[in-house]
Amino acid sequence: AYLLAYFTRLILARELGPADYGLFYAVFTFVIFFLFFRDLGLNQAMTKYITEFRVKNNYNRIKSAIFAVLGSQVLSSLFFSAVFFFAADFLAVYYFKAPAASTLLKIMVAYTVFSISFTFLKSFFASFQRFVAYSLIDFFKNGIVLLLVILFFSYGMTIISPVLAYVIVGQILIILFLPKMLRTYNPFSHKIEKLKETSKLLFLFGLPVIMTDVGDKVISYIDTLMLTGFRSLAEVGIYNVVLPSAMMLLFISTALSSVFFPIFAELWAKKDFKRLKEGVRIFYKHIFVAVAPVVLAILVFSDTFLYIFFCSDYVSGANALRILL
Repeated sequence: AYLLAYFTRLILARELGPADYGLFYAVFTFVIFFLFFRDLGLNQAMTKYITEFRVKNNYNRIKSAIFAVLGSQVLSSLFFSAVFFFAADFLAVYYFKAPAASTLLKIMVAYTVFSISFTFLKSFFASFQRFVAYSLIDFFKNGIVLLLVILFFSYGMTIISPVLAYVIVGQILIILFLPKMLRTYNPFSHKIEKLKETSKLLFLFGLPVIMTDVGDKVISYIDTLMLTGFRSLAEVGIYNVVLPSAMMLLFISTALSSVFFPIFAELWAKKDFKRLKEGVRIFYKHIFVAVAPVVLAILVFSDTFLYIFFCSDYVSGANALRILL
């Protein structure tokens, strides 16, 4: 899934050039940066408590958890959609400094709503330890975006291509994965029970998780937001070639932690602390050994790496790549 997303960036960087590529990722980053206020740590909370409710065979509470999370996120998405839409013209002039940003931002409003499907479906399948379905969500999402981008470019579309691709993919994922979701757990066969109590559990667990989301968003996006405000869009484009190139090495730990989290939640619910402790120890032991050699290789050949995979327009980001690595 990550390689598909990276290949999409390769195509966008070559087809759009640094300035338009930078404009798209400036707008895209701006939108997703604020979505952690929508999520409120509820996806992680849902994974934890659905796992516990499943262990206790309390399937009515599972429906309550799903209802609480989806209800909160839909309302939050509608709020942010309205803010982005009505502020688009102002932001285009005074922040992005490019009139085209207004149109992109208004189209991305739809992404704000439909992107709920990405996080919700992943949390749902992780909760039931359906890891094949879980892993296929990002694989299909990134694969569909890649195919749509290629299709739109073939029809002569330019910067609008990735925007439309990200808006459409959420709707396609709902169609693809809804049957599997209903076979795993059919909410229509159960009733909502103790909604207020369940919502309280979810939000209390989610609140401290928001801090990790803030940290993640700051590490991942604040640099792009600052560059957009103070530097040229071409530099934003170069940086958004460099950043994912450095961050792609995190996919190993991300993949493992995605699998471990619901298993750890189950061990915690069963009070099997001995196996929980051993699992965490194994996790930390192997991550560094797997990643370090690749980091060193790209560190030494940063210029060559950017020239081969992108083009000479992006080689000036080599030092930034080394720092991030």
